[in-house]
Amino acid sequence: MGIGDKFRQAKQMLDLQKQAKKVQKELKDLEITAESLGGHVKVVFNGVPELEDIKIDDEAMEYSASDIAKAVKDATKEAMKEAQKQAADKMKGMMGGMGLNLPGM
Repeated sequence: MGIGDKFRQAKQMLDLQKQAKKVQKELKDLEITAESLGGHVKVVFNGVPELEDIKIDDEAMEYSASDIAKAVKDATKEAMKEAQKQAADKMKGMMGGMGLNLPGM
């Protein structure tokens, strides 16, 4: 591998690093909301995924504590799954845009 190849490889790595930072910011700014218990329970995640908010409206208090807990768990699972899917899609797009085709991505 010649010096020119090494410089090209270094530039590609730098470009990939810049693109990864951009994708991370986009994921951080993404808002994913999932609802449960007829919309009485809502959870909000960003695309990292990090929990941003949990909302339980007053009407949810008509349900048992175990029903509310299950609703929070179900909504959390749904939002996490969607956040992970969107993050994977963004990473695939980034890798494809860089001309990289990595197995499993």
